[in-house]
This record gives sequence, C-alpha cells and structure tokens, in this order.
Amino acid sequence: MTARQFKALNSKLDSLLEFTKASSINGYPRLLSKLTFTNNAIAHSKKTCTDTTEKVDKLLSDIKTFMEDFRSSSERNTASVNTAINSLVSTLQSKKAALTKVHTELQTNHSEFQTSISSKIEKL
Repeated sequence: MTARQFKALNSKLDSLLEFTKASSINGYPRLLSKLTFTNNAIAHSKKTCTDTTEKVDKLLSDIKTFMEDFRSSSERNTASVNTAINSLVSTLQSKKAALTKVHTELQTNHSEFQTSISSKIEKL
C-alpha cells in the first residue's frame, strides 16, 4: 500500500472511532458494518499487493532467465562467427597466393614469349 492509501485508511479509522464515541448503542450495528467493510477493503488490498508482488517476482525471474539465455547464445554465436571469419580469411589468403603465383607465371611466360617473338623477327 502507498502512503496515501495508509493516510486515507487512517482517516477512515479515525472517523469511525469518533463515530463510535458520539454514537449510542443503537449506532453499533452501523459502526460494525463500516468496520467490516473497512476490514474487507484492507484484506482485499493486502491480497492485491501480495498477488502483484508475486507477479513482479515471476517477471523478474523470467527476465533473468531470458538474459542468461541471450548471453550464452550470443557468446556461442560470436564464437561461430569468429571461426567462420578466420576460415574465410585463410581461404582468401590461399586464393590470393595462388592468383599471385599464376600472375607471376603469366608475366614470365609473356616476357619469354615477347623475347622469342622479338628474336624470330630479328632473324627474319
């Protein structure tokens, strides 16, 4: 219950107390009815607070479980992605090395071919 609700409840109880002081025996059933109503209201408020507290505790537990699952999933996914990236880097480096080798061989062959052509042209 909030402070405002407690103040309102205290105010009602004070007014009931004053009513009992001012009333005669004939006013007792009415006072009893008001007290019963007040007690029922307090019991209902207590039950509502208890139910709400239980629901909040359940939500907090669910959030904690979700966050733990999310963190472990994130860590697994990060490891998988890092492995895939490292594999891709390795593959691309080997492909680059192979292409560099082919490029060098082509340059050499081209130079040899030009030299051969030049030499044959000179002979003619």
